[in-house]
Amino acid sequence: MRWFARVVAVVVILLASSAASAWEVTLAWDYDYIGNPSVTGFYLYYRRPALLEPVYGQHMIDVGNNLMFLVAGMQYGLKYCFVATAHTADVPPEESGYSNEICVRPSPKATMTNPIAGTTVAGIQLVQVAVTDPDDVEGTQDVTFEINTTGKWIAMIWNAGSQRYEATWNTTGYVGQSVALTAIAVDPAGFVSDPTSTTVTVDNRLHIGNLDRSASLGNPYWMATVRIQVHDSLHIPVPNASVSGSWTNMNSGSSACITDGTGWCTVSAQIHKKFASTTFKVTNISGSYQASANHDPDGESNGTAITVSKP
Repeated sequence: MRWFARVVAVVVILLASSAASAWEVTLAWDYDYIGNPSVTGFYLYYRRPALLEPVYGQHMIDVGNNLMFLVAGMQYGLKYCFVATAHTADVPPEESGYSNEICVRPSPKATMTNPIAGTTVAGIQLVQVAVTDPDDVEGTQDVTFEINTTGKWIAMIWNAGSQRYEATWNTTGYVGQSVALTAIAVDPAGFVSDPTSTTVTVDNRLHIGNLDRSASLGNPYWMATVRIQVHDSLHIPVPNASVSGSWTNMNSGSSACITDGTGWCTVSAQIHKKFASTTFKVTNISGSYQASANHDPDGESNGTAITVSKP
């Protein structure tokens, strides 16, 4: 009498990332027979090649009369190979030969570590993903991320110093909105991790973070100077921002400037000596200007307008 049983599908569900944790796999199979059709149950056998278990027989699971079974408690990091057999209700039971063999191992586990979920980001943002993959050498996985499920995946590069896959994300196209980032890792054998995601708020609105004033004497004009620092929503100085404004009582001078690498720029005006003061008011910053966030830490102004007195 010949018996046949064959595993036809396998689904791997990774439960934990550490080597001491467990993972599980669901196996499904069908069977065919020649001769006595009284199949009453199935056995699953497994072996672990890394533990020098070259043949089956040491580990058997009686799965009853089911055509699908969840194998739990598998040691993470180890490859498991399975075969199935069918058996009768005889005592002892008649058992078929082994089915085809199917081997599974845990997929890599990806975890997005930066940016942190729920935070606000701006400017150029570092994206970092940690990958746990006990079967492969670190840095050999293919890790990518996408923004808002656009389907455009961005490659990440392994950084041995941080032990993370990294990429830079230019957030300047987003203003005051929620953005979801999703990453996956693929190991050299083609096993794909579950997606890892995080959602952050991107706010690239700019504001004035400081206004400083100074003045010098001249005849018939005196010189008023204002130094301006531009901040992003995280109060980080912003370079290459174009600032424009207006002076009162100005004879000549400048009312616009572009910030340097430290976020500062300078405007100045000649004021006739008949005027005891002048006021410079910021009217715009290139990009998205949030005037309500303007501030001045030393209290010389409200962050939007500052008055300079004749010395």
